[in-house]
Amino acid sequence: MLSQFKEYLLKQNKIKANQIPYYLKWIGNCYTFFNVSDSTLLNSDQKKQFLSNMAKNQEDWKTPVQ
Repeated sequence: MLSQFKEYLLKQNKIKANQIPYYLKWIGNCYTFFNVSDSTLLNSDQKKQFLSNMAKNQEDWKTPVQ
């Protein structure tokens, strides 16, 4: 799933290439946080919970917009 997401990000051309590894790491961390497979669909509450937790530990430019 992460390789498909990487391709999607590259095609969208809205994220700098050097920032894509951060996005991939965050997605991986999200699924690890919930201890589920990356093929599992996460609901809105789970996404908000992860982003809230992540925002506590990231520099402003690294924190995705909710």
